[in-house]
Amino acid sequence: MAASCGDDSSSETDAPDPTTGAADNPDPHVTLEAEVDVFELCGAIGSQHLSLRATRINCEQDPPPPCTLPKDPYETAFGDTRDCEKPTQTSTKMYLDLEQSGRYLIEVVTITESGEVSACYGQGGGVETLITSAQLEARETVEISSLGGGPCPSP
Repeated sequence: MAASCGDDSSSETDAPDPTTGAADNPDPHVTLEAEVDVFELCGAIGSQHLSLRATRINCEQDPPPPCTLPKDPYETAFGDTRDCEKPTQTSTKMYLDLEQSGRYLIEVVTITESGEVSACYGQGGGVETLITSAQLEARETVEISSLGGGPCPSP
């Protein structure tokens, strides 16, 4: 069995929405928070909804780490979803909880008539967002922002 960077907890959890009063996640986790331009992706022909997605592409430690990550397919977590039909806001906050440390590519994604359209998000202008074990234990909220259009590069 392959090791998973010392953390065998689940990688997929819906983030609590502070506006709905949903219960906080009691497990160690990081909440990603993104300010999303709804019209940027909902303007694509055939868009029905937006979703926040994080793909775990590497371990917390720089390579070569003493662990193996699944790569076909990569581990993916999904967070909030927003409806594109008759949007009432030009921008909205979207959230996603991560329960594993590692390096992530984060995108806001919509499915259209011609396929998937996405915009890359990150922390501090970097494509990879690092989530550490210390951040998980502290239950930090990490603000991410758009990296200027287009999808993230392939892992």
